[in-house]
Amino acid sequence: MPIALGITAIGMTLLFLALGLFYGLLALLTAVVRDPTTAVQASAGPPPPQVALVAGDDVVGTRRRAAAIAVALARAEAEAGAWTVSGPDESDVPAAGGWWALHHGRRLSAPPSPWRGR
Repeated sequence: MPIALGITAIGMTLLFLALGLFYGLLALLTAVVRDPTTAVQASAGPPPPQVALVAGDDVVGTRRRAAAIAVALARAEAEAGAWTVSGPDESDVPAAGGWWALHHGRRLSAPPSPWRGR
């Protein structure tokens, strides 16, 4: 058992050393290949602070109003019948409409395949 633990320790050490080496290589390549214009922009300093459109406590009220508007719009669409399910348009049906409908119906009514998860 101690031999197996020793082999595992050596293997894990080599693994993490290799990962560190690859990380170092990637960091080095990134530093070498980096676009100099982005480095100048980054050294220019932080961007100016953004001015909040809504002050402190009004953020919660604004979010609540936005949520209320979204709910009202969803209810209005549901009442108007926008959520009804319809069949395919005539433009979606191929030229051989009857054969397409037969094949499509058979595919929809077929039992689930054991090779395809549901």
